[in-house]
Amino acid sequence: MTLHDQLQTLLGWGIFFSFSAILIAGLTNRVVVFYDTTDFMWTLSPFFALLVGGMIASTLVPENGELTGTAMPTWAIAIIVALYGSYMIFAASIRHNGMALGLIIGCFKIISSVLAAVISLGALSKVFEKSDISAGKRMLALALFGLLAWMMTRLINGQAVYAKRSMLCQD
Repeated sequence: MTLHDQLQTLLGWGIFFSFSAILIAGLTNRVVVFYDTTDFMWTLSPFFALLVGGMIASTLVPENGELTGTAMPTWAIAIIVALYGSYMIFAASIRHNGMALGLIIGCFKIISSVLAAVISLGALSKVFEKSDISAGKRMLALALFGLLAWMMTRLINGQAVYAKRSMLCQD
């Protein structure tokens, strides 16, 4: 294994442990992950802006497959909305957790929202798939989707974190 491979592996482990630590800190109300539902929706906005923009742009691409005409401005709008959503994610994370932790949590939110969206779409597609998938696999996919939904509701924790901080300041 080369030094480059070792550094990549070490970086991967660092990201995994950071991700786990922020997840646990959010679930135990030590840091604000999503202050409220609006903050959660802003976190989903870059993913959905690019998804919807791509779907719309793909219907506008002519037969030769070149991005011209209205397809290019459609992508530009989607990218601008995604960038603004990313800005809002980091602004909320920094406002509620301070600069250093806010930047880390902002990255966590973007990565976790993309992962959650991909896993949710995959799990839901398994539930509604018409193939010969077993009932057990359907139930597992539904349980995974339910676990993700539960975690997201637990990570909308701004009020709980501020209440906990307030109680700590009173002692």
